[in-house]
Amino acid sequence: ASPRGALKGMKTGRPRGIPVEGFHEKSSFIRDLFWAHRHRAIIHLIRISLYIPVRIGIDISAALGGPSGLRSYLKSFLDALAKIETSDRFFLCSYFWKGYPERALGMGLPSAPNFEWHLRKIPQSLLYPLEQGIGLNIQEKLLAPLKLDVYHGTAAVLPRLRRLPSLLTVHHTGGVSLDIPLWDRFYFGFATDRSIAQATLITSISENTRRHLIRDYRLAPERVRTVYYGGASPLFHPRGNGEDLSRFGITAPYYLFVSAINVRKNLPVLLRAFARLA
Repeated sequence: ASPRGALKGMKTGRPRGIPVEGFHEKSSFIRDLFWAHRHRAIIHLIRISLYIPVRIGIDISAALGGPSGLRSYLKSFLDALAKIETSDRFFLCSYFWKGYPERALGMGLPSAPNFEWHLRKIPQSLLYPLEQGIGLNIQEKLLAPLKLDVYHGTAAVLPRLRRLPSLLTVHHTGGVSLDIPLWDRFYFGFATDRSIAQATLITSISENTRRHLIRDYRLAPERVRTVYYGGASPLFHPRGNGEDLSRFGITAPYYLFVSAINVRKNLPVLLRAFARLA
């Protein structure tokens, strides 16, 4: 099928039932999220108590830039959601211009009967400055027909939302250098700061990131929860000690560092630690 046919095809499928096991843990988190957005809390609590499905928007834009840690994170996250038996509906959202829509549909993201694409051909380089810089809520209006209950910003940036409750995942704080491109400075600096300020609830991927968020942004501790990454893919596992790595110029002891090299990765600290332990 063509990419556009796939886009249409993912909007079909029968939702699955909510299992009783584990429901209270999920509903407790959703209750907290909705109470943080009090003017809609009562309606949502009624829906949860009646097991009415929740409609969740998930931002997949961070995965569009090519192979990266964020793309791996999103694939793993969506793969886990696809395996959960639930009648909740998940909308995979992104607004972009270049390579629309094949750039998103060709990433090989997991699919499920309760997943639906929500893509629009709008350049991010125009959209985010209009929203975060001027304050227009363009995306919220485009999301309105989906009747979402919550929007999940998966990569530290949210649309400009006035009524829709939001969950923001923050993978790191700081490390924005002046020698990076202007767009990266805007996205990881200004847009991230604005998004953290407006988010209903925030999840951090470590206790260290949570402490920095609370301290640097003066956030109430109850607004920030630590949710660790899931386990590594089965593709990543220790090799046998007998394997000869000398053909790659590697001799023990060694550490394997797999990442982009930039300020926020804190590579100098890793090198100093290695020097002390080696």
